[in-house]
Formats: sequence, C-alpha cells, structure tokens
Amino acid sequence: MKATTPALQASLLLALFQAATGSKLVVATEKGLWRWDATTGVRYEAKFKEAMNVNGRMTAAMTVDRVSGRIFYSHHVSTQNVTMVQQMYDRGDLKLKQGEKKKMAIHSTVRGLAYDEETSTLYWTNMVDPSIWRCQLNGADCTEELFITLKGQDPAAISIHEGHLYWTDNNHTSPSINRIHIWEQKSSVIVRDGLFMPNGIAVDPSGRGRIYWTDDSEGDAYKIESADTDGGNRRTELRGFYQSPMDLAFSPPTPEAPKGALYWSDWANDAVWTLDLDATDRTPRRLPTLNGHLPMGLVVLQATDSA
Repeated sequence: MKATTPALQASLLLALFQAATGSKLVVATEKGLWRWDATTGVRYEAKFKEAMNVNGRMTAAMTVDRVSGRIFYSHHVSTQNVTMVQQMYDRGDLKLKQGEKKKMAIHSTVRGLAYDEETSTLYWTNMVDPSIWRCQLNGADCTEELFITLKGQDPAAISIHEGHLYWTDNNHTSPSINRIHIWEQKSSVIVRDGLFMPNGIAVDPSGRGRIYWTDDSEGDAYKIESADTDGGNRRTELRGFYQSPMDLAFSPPTPEAPKGALYWSDWANDAVWTLDLDATDRTPRRLPTLNGHLPMGLVVLQATDSA
C-alpha cells in the first residue's frame, strides 16, 4: 500500500462524475469541491470547500440519504474530534445545494459511514476503539450512541441493506466480512477464508441480494469479490495488480447495465476506477483525472432519486 505522510493539512473535495447511465459518483478527496463530467474530464462548480486537518491519510467517509436528498461526510480534525457534515442535493438534477449544509460534532473516529433510511439513523465504524456507533437524525444534532463493541477487529467500511449492517474487518491476523441486524446485538462472520485486507464494501439494493468488497491482497495484488448476503455463492469479480482499493460504491442496474457497476477509490494511484458487471472483458476503466488528489469515500447518486 502507498506510504502515508505523518500529517496532512487538507481540505475536503467532493467530485461529481457524470456516468453513462445518468447517475453521478460523489468522491471525497483532500482538496476542495469539484464536479467532473466522467466522459470528458471537464471540471466545473469549484465550490463547497471545507478546511480540515487529516491525521495521516484518514478517510473522509461518506454515505447518502436518497429519500431526503442528503449526503453525509466526515471531517477529521483529530481522532476524537470529528465533524459530520450534512449536505443537501437536488434529487432531480443531482446538483449540490449551495448553502444548505449542517455540521454535527462527533467524538469518535469515523472510518466508514452508512445511513438507514427506514429509521433515519447514521451508523459508523470506529477503528481506534473497535466498534460501531450510531445516531438517529430527527432535526436535532447527532447524539452518539454505542451500537456494538468489536473486540479484536479493525472495522473499516460499512453498508446497510434491509435492516442488516455489513462491514469489513481488515485486522491482518483474522480479516473477515461481517453482518448484524440493527435490532440485535450479536454479529456474525459471513466470509473468513481467503481474505487479506478487505476495505470497501457495498450492497446491491436492487433485490438481487449481493454484497461486494475490495481486498488489498498480499504483495502488489488486489481483488474484488462478491457473495450473497449470507456469505454464500461467493465469487471473484476482478483480480489485478498495482492498486490499493479502499472504498467501494455500487451503481444499481439500468437498462444499459442490467447487473450494475462498481466504483472504487485507489490510494496507490490516487485514482477512481469503475467496472461494468455485465462486461465480458473484466478490465477496469480509470475515470478522468483527479489531478493527483487523494480519493477517499464515495457514493452514487441516481437520476431516479428525484421526488
């Protein structure tokens, strides 16, 4: 994996990519707010810049509320001083709304973020004190609540689907893919064998019931795998070299891409890649330039998210 710097003074960048399907990919990097057209590489709307300090290369996590049209992302001032930002967007044209932003203080490290639209609740993983936290959003500030302690784990990315949380544990001695129901307090390992350092995780919400994850494998290799939501029917979607895949986003199926597509951030090349799951040629495509910016969290907004 690419070496990190001792300290990185940075600002948060959200970059929006125009995908072939009409959806947009929102990417957090460390240099302000930009919007990209993924097919031409043209940048515009240099707005929404946020000052922040990042301790090393700590991820700016990100998630989306498609019902209300909100993006959530985190600022790390220190490991115990985090600002959670709520940014509104237009569900019709998917543009971020200037000035419609809310900040909430969080007192635990945020590595991965997930939002449950049924209960209006944010969930996040904490790698410093291995655990999952949550807060229910009802118009007031986010009041933190410990959801579950994960002793012996290094919880990384997190996703939610039909009342279940899914997360990657990239503890190098016992990496795993895990699941828990939001009304329970007992987690289960659904994938254990053949993992090295799983990072990003995403769920296909279309009803096919499939989870995807990235694995920064030993040496220069990496892979992306998938399985049913109980860990069964596991398969490899992509194997490659010379990338360090981090966060992962799933783009739901469309008439042009019935199986959907994957997007992931790559710290080895400061790049974002995509893979069409319908393609017979499993060669990932690198999105237009980030100009050396470090990609972190990412989510997909759909044109069909309009009210």
